Amino acid sequence: MTAFDTLKSIEYGSFSPSLAFAGIDVVNTDYSYAAGKAVMYHYRLKLSGDDGRWSFPALFCRPKGNGPFPAVVNIGFERNVPNKYLPLEEIIDNGFAIAYFCYEDVISDSASFEDGIGELIHFDDNRPGKIAIWAWAASRVLDSLRSFTDCSFSSYSVLGHSRLGKTALLAGAEDSRFSCVVSNDSGCSGAALFRGKKGERIEDITRSFPYWFAPGFCDYSGKDDELPFDQDVLLLQIVPRNLLIMSAEEDSWADPDAETRAFESVSGAFEKAGALAEYNVRDGRHYLSRQDWGKAMRFIRKSESLIDK
Repeated sequence: MTAFDTLKSIEYGSFSPSLAFAGIDVVNTDYSYAAGKAVMYHYRLKLSGDDGRWSFPALFCRPKGNGPFPAVVNIGFERNVPNKYLPLEEIIDNGFAIAYFCYEDVISDSASFEDGIGELIHFDDNRPGKIAIWAWAASRVLDSLRSFTDCSFSSYSVLGHSRLGKTALLAGAEDSRFSCVVSNDSGCSGAALFRGKKGERIEDITRSFPYWFAPGFCDYSGKDDELPFDQDVLLLQIVPRNLLIMSAEEDSWADPDAETRAFESVSGAFEKAGALAEYNVRDGRHYLSRQDWGKAMRFIRKSESLIDK
């Protein structure tokens, strides 16, 4: 068992149902979105396999033209777009395509495992955490991009904020099709090291959100230093692809110092592999801002120069 396998089994659990991408049903297409600069598709992503059939809503928005466009799979908190975390028109103006889904349309952010995909999949005592389920959904949204044959893509990235920053890291670690992985303020169980961490620790996060994780992760409450891994194992799984970690100086709960130390511990491995890894900390608090999106888009453009086309 690799170090990453150990991390997954203890922290997130694994989610790999017998469900394959089975196409999309386009619900609505707006060919004049953002003053006619973009095309917006609302669709349902279909899955089928031995476990049955299931679907969930997503959207895809791209600039007018055929591309190629860098495509970002964004795992979001809200169903409506644009929203406070997604300045969609600005992203379009920068030449990016966005595939977006609301995480709670996959399964709720609650202790229940019976809604969303839980209506189809039976979860027993060995269930995965919900971060693993949301990360799996991000890969299915990536699958769906092949349905948009009216444009082409130059790269694929995954981006998330806070708990969805943790999700983006796991999705990127598990799915090598993401050439670039971006986490914002992901903190505890994300880009921050457990050892020496201030702010939120395992005891705090498992008390409030035990269902984000595999059940056995709660056994390490108050025992952060006893984990047989640290979060640098997650970050190293992204090598030789590209990684951007973003933090905020006043986000003490996430602890930018612990994220900085994690980045410093892995940056050499990215450099050795010829990959790009950057850490950015801005003024302010826990938030996914326009400034963060600007940094992410510049990083993705820079990382594209390293992609073997």
